[in-house]
Amino acid sequence: RGVGKSYLTATFVLWKLWKNRSLKFLIVSASKQRADNFSNFCFQLLDLVPQLRDLKPRGDMRASKVQWDVYGCTIAQSASVTSKGITSQLAGDRADIIIADDIEVPKNSMTADQREKLKELIKEFNAILKADEGQNQDAYTLFLGTPQCEESLYNNLVGYTKRIWTARYPTEAKLKDYNGAICPYLENEMMEDKSLIGKPTDPKRFD
Repeated sequence: RGVGKSYLTATFVLWKLWKNRSLKFLIVSASKQRADNFSNFCFQLLDLVPQLRDLKPRGDMRASKVQWDVYGCTIAQSASVTSKGITSQLAGDRADIIIADDIEVPKNSMTADQREKLKELIKEFNAILKADEGQNQDAYTLFLGTPQCEESLYNNLVGYTKRIWTARYPTEAKLKDYNGAICPYLENEMMEDKSLIGKPTDPKRFD
């Protein structure tokens, strides 16, 4: 938590739009407000970063914090960036890239029934992605989150590349529990310097 996952991904979204103005993003979070905040932060950066100002919507283009277009985008029902809560009406949306930002929180993952409901909700992502349109190599879902329990949604995703950033360098025995998902950079550091084992990976934040 708090290491900048959402911040980095917001800049990633804008970088992708800077490279290709026709891309469509859907931002989904456990709460509508969090998804809106992500979208609004991206929108504000269009003003703050000089290189991005040419992307600002003009005239009667969509320009709200929950749904906005970039200048020069292709005309479509879906905006360049749209934000929704995981329990919102997702059917009918279309996107090249879905950003699932903290869709699992204690409130919706405390019980087996809640976790099962969450799994069902994310199945809609496959229908939203525009991967079926020609040879769209850009269509995928990016999950950002912190597991809330052993049966976390993030531990059971199939077909995804997983990366885990630990708070401390794990022991070599513990590495096996991560099934190769631990950040390669951290693993390489630990293998080169065994004295790091057990120490914080971000000593400026954790003593």
